[in-house]
Amino acid sequence: RQAASLLVVPMAIELGFSHLEKGWLLAAPSVGAILTQLVGGQICSLLGARSTVLLSVIGMAACCALLPAACTHSTLLGAAVLCINGVFYGPMFPTNSVLLSRWCVPSERGWASSQGELAISLASLSAPLVITALEPRLGWRACFRAVGCMAVSFAALWRALAASTPEQCWFIRDDELELLTGSPTSPSTHTALHRRAENNGQPLAKASPLSVRRVLLHPAVLALFLVHGVYNLGTLTINSWMPTYYNEALGLAPTVAKLHLIIPHLTSLVTKLLVPYLAAALGAHGVSMLSSRQLMCAAGFIGTSCALLLLPMLLGALPAATTACFCVALSFTGLHAEGFRANYLDVTRAHVGLVSSVGNAISSLAAMAAPLIVSNLVTHYGSWQPVWLAVSASSLVATIAFAQLATVTPVEETVATPKKRE
Repeated sequence: RQAASLLVVPMAIELGFSHLEKGWLLAAPSVGAILTQLVGGQICSLLGARSTVLLSVIGMAACCALLPAACTHSTLLGAAVLCINGVFYGPMFPTNSVLLSRWCVPSERGWASSQGELAISLASLSAPLVITALEPRLGWRACFRAVGCMAVSFAALWRALAASTPEQCWFIRDDELELLTGSPTSPSTHTALHRRAENNGQPLAKASPLSVRRVLLHPAVLALFLVHGVYNLGTLTINSWMPTYYNEALGLAPTVAKLHLIIPHLTSLVTKLLVPYLAAALGAHGVSMLSSRQLMCAAGFIGTSCALLLLPMLLGALPAATTACFCVALSFTGLHAEGFRANYLDVTRAHVGLVSSVGNAISSLAAMAAPLIVSNLVTHYGSWQPVWLAVSASSLVATIAFAQLATVTPVEETVATPKKRE
């Protein structure tokens, strides 16, 4: 996705793509992802987490190899290949959530979620370096093929080292396996101790099994879905359109704006490195896990919105001022690793894959809509200001919803199952 957001600029110049055509290309992966995210948990259960990721990565690599010819033929065919790419990408997030729930005790899940965010920042940081170095020499077609080759290399590494569960890992130590699956400090015990602490030291009632419908319609789960969708709307608007913004609003082509495109992702990486320590400091000062999650979410949305709202005021200034705003905006998105993203692992125990699948599918609707909303707003108003206003307004709504409805207690423990009538 990072490669596509960068390479769509030279593609548009060579092939004559309009704003709307670029929007459809950038939205296409999300369209495809929706088709498989809803059943991502079921795919993971059927194939196993290891095989699901392996299949996804190989499929995406094949799409990267086919994309140059498809785009050259027509925008529609290029969008179709990107849509198929999204189909392969779809199960990745729910599978990732399942893996984290199996491989991490509750106290480490926020940290583990942050490492996933770090991987995104590393990709966002390295893409401009690699793409802007290769594209002038080899062309945008060879860049897509290079990304495909890197995906194949990762697939080989994943096949050699990954395991769906701790029991299936060939190099895990006995003490690590015992911790994760059956010792007195196993995940279930960690969870019980944490929930009791959150309940002012009182033991919680025994969890009752809930129907899938009641889990998905629980207010805390719905708030989580909303926040994830708004996060995708804002973050993908920045990541997908930042090269185009520099090119059109500031007159800097991606090859010229290379450092300006890299530095915001570098600052985001630094934030994601520090955010687990920030969360730990909050806990050490007596801030509950729920308050910490809510604080991280609120600060992330508010900080990003303030930075984006400043952008229209800086159009006449040096490009460095715009870059500073993007640095602040992306840095604050890093706080969400200890906010709503970690909350996916708190809000349910029995339906982690399902909730992650549905949440990511709903957020993909926002990811699909983001490029289309941006292209239409810029085309209609001839300005980027409505884009930043739309992102900020939706962020405010999400902040309020998460503050009012979020929970770190599994919904199975907070909702009593109605007794059957005799």
